[in-house]
Amino acid sequence: MANIKYSDLYKALSEAIEKYSRPDAETLERLIYAVLSALDSDGDRSWFLDKHRDVIIDKAISAYEEAEGDRETAQWEAIFTGAIPATAEQRLEAYIRQTAKYDYNWPEDDLKREPEQIDLRAKDLLALPYKVFLQTDYWRLVREVVIKRDHGQCSICNKLGAINVHHKTYAHRGQEHLHLEDLISLCHSCHQKFHDKLPTEPE
Repeated sequence: MANIKYSDLYKALSEAIEKYSRPDAETLERLIYAVLSALDSDGDRSWFLDKHRDVIIDKAISAYEEAEGDRETAQWEAIFTGAIPATAEQRLEAYIRQTAKYDYNWPEDDLKREPEQIDLRAKDLLALPYKVFLQTDYWRLVREVVIKRDHGQCSICNKLGAINVHHKTYAHRGQEHLHLEDLISLCHSCHQKFHDKLPTEPE
């Protein structure tokens, strides 16, 4: 045992930690103890702990956080594909996460300033003819969330069975999920009556 290199022990421990995607405190202590058991003396054990314990714990925490991120990503993917049941809000959130497209406008005059983030998905949706936009998965999911929010009730006459979701303004078309207050649920009759009082429908 006396010929074991500390670097080899640290490498072995690091590899062991990586096998545990979510190392809890007990597992981490067992791994550290296994390494310490390979050392000959109390002095060797103290030296190893002084030099490597914090690094080892940081590595374990990083592995845990990475695994949590992977787990969350996999969960949103499963919701997006319909592999697991989800609420209307969760389905919309999954769609937003899975279809996100961004570009960045970097300021030329001041490189220290944060770049402007450009939502390319919103630009693509805005470029669609309005009737085509209403057929997109994005609008279908937004519509579902709004009707659920309003409990399927018309915002004008309070009749149940509202099937239309109408824009009070078109200022945020393509980003309606961030401005749900722009949208109201209407029954077919009120939609026809109220339509003339609202902003003109885009082409």
